[in-house]
Amino acid sequence: MLLGREGATAAETLARLGIDAAPPASAAVAQGELWQPVPEADGYALAAQTDAYGLYVRPDNGGIAVLDRRSGYRWTSSPTREELAKEKVKGLLLSNLQSAFVLTYVRSKGADQTIRESVNSLSPGVRTTIVKDGDGIQASYSFPDKKLGVTIRYSLTEAGLKVSVPAAGIVEDGDYAAFSLDLLPYFGAAAASDDGYLFVPDGPGGLIRFNAPRAGISKGYLHEVYGAELTNSANWTRDAGMREDIAYPVFGLKKGDQAFVAVLAKGEGAAQIAAMPPGIKSSLYNVYSSQMYREEYLYRMSRLAAPTKAVQKQRLDFDREVEYRFLSGEKADYSGMAESYRDFLIAAGSLGEPLQPAEHVPLYLKIMGGNYEKAFGRVRYVAATTFAQAGEMMRSLRSKGVAASKVAFYGWQNMGDYDMEKRFPIESALGGESAAKAFIGEMKAAGTDVSFYEDFLWVDGHSSASGKSGAVRAIDGTAFIDEGWFMAKPSFTAASAAAAVDRLKKLGVSGILYSGLGDTTFNDYEPPAFCPGDIRAGCTPACCRTPARSSARRAYSAATPIR
Repeated sequence: MLLGREGATAAETLARLGIDAAPPASAAVAQGELWQPVPEADGYALAAQTDAYGLYVRPDNGGIAVLDRRSGYRWTSSPTREELAKEKVKGLLLSNLQSAFVLTYVRSKGADQTIRESVNSLSPGVRTTIVKDGDGIQASYSFPDKKLGVTIRYSLTEAGLKVSVPAAGIVEDGDYAAFSLDLLPYFGAAAASDDGYLFVPDGPGGLIRFNAPRAGISKGYLHEVYGAELTNSANWTRDAGMREDIAYPVFGLKKGDQAFVAVLAKGEGAAQIAAMPPGIKSSLYNVYSSQMYREEYLYRMSRLAAPTKAVQKQRLDFDREVEYRFLSGEKADYSGMAESYRDFLIAAGSLGEPLQPAEHVPLYLKIMGGNYEKAFGRVRYVAATTFAQAGEMMRSLRSKGVAASKVAFYGWQNMGDYDMEKRFPIESALGGESAAKAFIGEMKAAGTDVSFYEDFLWVDGHSSASGKSGAVRAIDGTAFIDEGWFMAKPSFTAASAAAAVDRLKKLGVSGILYSGLGDTTFNDYEPPAFCPGDIRAGCTPACCRTPARSSARRAYSAATPIR
């Protein structure tokens, strides 16, 4: 059992920090009478309406349309008949264009379980059931030959449309398992002749313009929100990083003087954002979210055997939700999308207080205290900047006109980051605790906040902590260890951070600048709560329950104040 300060258990430590470790409650699949309206000539029937919007649904296949009453523009889940008539794709690709979803599945028994196949709302034998669900519509699709099913709920909001997929609505009763679900993949799809662009959350935001001359040779955009799942170690190592991760779960589309921005409000940590130019799956530009229910990874039967591909046995079982927010006129552009997303975050309580006007923009200064080195068979700490020297630096900067500043101090721990479980006492070569307290006090008197940098996520091999009990379990069920370092479980991290906060707040430290927390994506596949065996290997019903989800899939990374 993990113990924190003064023998507190992990649960007690989390409670003291105000962290709710309980998983959120899942939405239920609605039960009710069948919705059997008389559709209009275009096949759609009015399902719900507000002063601003009208939701229309096709009773035959669950396709949707949203009428923006303010502008008269109509958004649809599939291209128009005229656009479909121009398409050159056939078969499954053509039916995908007309479906509100594409469900990709794999086999759970028998032959190669990594082979992926797809179905949609137009697949042969599909059974579509639509019921009224409060202020919205719930469409359930069953594929009897595969014993698979999916349920999607649509409802109107003040800003547009909310699309939900309850975890309980994914049905797997046979030899097949859901792999991913492309949700409204062709909603608002645009032709190359249209005026506009796709918006993807690449860096500060990337635009894929419809008239771009090289768009036709692109392979499209497909990336996981918040980055690749870390414990899938076949694709990622602790020091790797080929591209900037998606930091916010948003995508959008502008077409003429109309646009939408879509926010992944639930389940975003297990989703991909995809944007496709013409020539890949159709002749249209489209952007959408692909909800991931399982991941593929490399499975090794033994240390001597070559790794083979495998798919997770247990589903990532939680609700998914995407909110489409519609814009028109002058608001229908990149700036309008950003403003709408900001409004969403404010309404959700995800943003703090607005920054107040500052007479002087502060200088953010990182100061390296030092770190350890190995030489001649021993380990020693090498000081780069003592606390006294840091004070001299800051006084010099103020004398040269730096009126406002903030400091992040690195390498303050005993022996640096040699043993992250023995970070105290503060390194004596820097002046120790007394010098640290004097430096922090002087900075506070001058109006400068001092944060201490720390990594509570990775624990090195010199630590007395055990990777067997304290490490996150990787996707293949093993302790996630990389070059002697192991990634700590969230409860382990919380206990370590709480203990450090208790010590540092006595020195007057303004906050902790975290490394990794807030910008690292990982799950904890801890048995027996989760069976890590791949679908081919199989497992017993008693073994497979619910995956332990880490709370580390976040889009924020900042110094946390100490109070």
